[in-house]
Amino acid sequence: MPTHTHPLVTWLQRTERFLDALLQPVVFAGMAALIGVITLQIVSRVLFTAVGWTEEVARFLLVWITF
Repeated sequence: MPTHTHPLVTWLQRTERFLDALLQPVVFAGMAALIGVITLQIVSRVLFTAVGWTEEVARFLLVWITF
């Protein structure tokens, strides 16, 4: 059984770790923004007049986080 890995596998593992470290805070910020916008939408509909832009922003955030 060989004890060393192929250089391509090593490069792919490093690339995966780099992309994970890069995208994890971006996805976290997107989810936090999505929760904030949806909360604002619910509160504004219950207590005041609905804020019109929240539905579009929530939709775009969900699409960006998903893809």
